[in-house]
Amino acid sequence: MEDRMRFISIAVGFISALACACVIDTTGASKRIFGDAGTVEAPSAHPPSTTLINSGTLDTGATMTQVAGDGIGVFVEYQPGGSWHVWWTCDTNKTHQSCDYTVTAHVPGGATDLVGQELLSKDVAALSDGWSATSTTETQVHGLSFKTSAGATLSLSANIAGIENTNFLFFVQSNKVVGGSESPFANPMSLTPSKP
Repeated sequence: MEDRMRFISIAVGFISALACACVIDTTGASKRIFGDAGTVEAPSAHPPSTTLINSGTLDTGATMTQVAGDGIGVFVEYQPGGSWHVWWTCDTNKTHQSCDYTVTAHVPGGATDLVGQELLSKDVAALSDGWSATSTTETQVHGLSFKTSAGATLSLSANIAGIENTNFLFFVQSNKVVGGSESPFANPMSLTPSKP
């Protein structure tokens, strides 16, 4: 009888160990790097009590830099006369993960002269009022340059793996880069150039 109890005890212990070994963490709590904002938790919606900013003015002529693979970010730049550059990066160098982006821009009157940056033609769709692009970004810079009417307001939305959030949206406003997890931006976000 004692041998049988010891066998049952060992069997229960073995089954318990197997059950524990099969637990998979799906909380998504891995640290991700957002632009120059430092290490923060994986993108999540801003708390419901946060008032989201749904529009902003970006400095005409300002540009930004980000090392490809060193931080998650969707960066928006505007040059006089209606020339836009929207580009994005991932934090693969630090996390060994890729970013599955979908970035969409809408603008009254539409966008013309779409030029992809490290994108395949099948990854970009021209829309009647803008464009949509998808990419799996790792250590490269993906993006689009395009034209609109001078001073047009751009409505931009972005998600990574279906997570819609603007923790990773960056632009220059009043000579300062704004964005990241510190900025309670809405998604989509409307951006108007400071000068046409």
